[in-house]
Amino acid sequence: MAQSITDFDSASEFLQKNERVLILFKTWVPRDKFIELLYNEGGISMYREDHTPIAFSVGSNPPVKDSWPRINFERGAKGINEIQTKERSDWQTYFLQIKERKIEGLNTVQFTDEEIDAFLKLHAPKSSVFPGNKEIVKWACVSHEVQLAGVAAISRWESGEHVVASVAVHSDMRGLGIGAKLMEAVERVALNGGIKTLCLGVNSDNLSAIALYEKLNWQPLYKFTYVERAKLHSINPSFICRFKF
Repeated sequence: MAQSITDFDSASEFLQKNERVLILFKTWVPRDKFIELLYNEGGISMYREDHTPIAFSVGSNPPVKDSWPRINFERGAKGINEIQTKERSDWQTYFLQIKERKIEGLNTVQFTDEEIDAFLKLHAPKSSVFPGNKEIVKWACVSHEVQLAGVAAISRWESGEHVVASVAVHSDMRGLGIGAKLMEAVERVALNGGIKTLCLGVNSDNLSAIALYEKLNWQPLYKFTYVERAKLHSINPSFICRFKF
């Protein structure tokens, strides 16, 4: 039988011995939107408010409630196949502990919000954040022959933790190593800003981005299968889409 915790601080204390789950909880479950944590021998589920409430469930057979409309199951969990779904997609999360190190060869040319906005609309129009969004802390930019070649936003998510969003490389410059330089620029911006940990989410079919993150020592957090129960009306899963790059 599953045990329930409905106090945020008690849930945080319960998760202290599991670093990966704690990072997930601290990043994607804000204090003011926390509803409940369920746990048993099969795993842990964290349920939070959103446009429509959503759960993050980790473990081989985590406890979930029939009333939960949207669930991110750890990939391969037993409960996935027991739910009749209207929508299903795979995505995964990574984190990076920022450490002091020297990063060579980065172009430090600055670009305006207008230039970044135009760049994203042309090369990554489905980006999750754009200049002017209040959660943006700093843009990381790299150039190639003085031209803007890549951008990424460091954002302070609603939990207060920092995530990387709107990662984009110039359409005509892919394959030139711009992505690696961009993610190193992200790391440097975070270091200069005193940020200790970064997280990001990525669609599981974005194999090139995943290969890049892993090459640059981003650590896997969890691989998820997102499901929306079939009995609900159509819902725009904006909470998840904000982390698809």
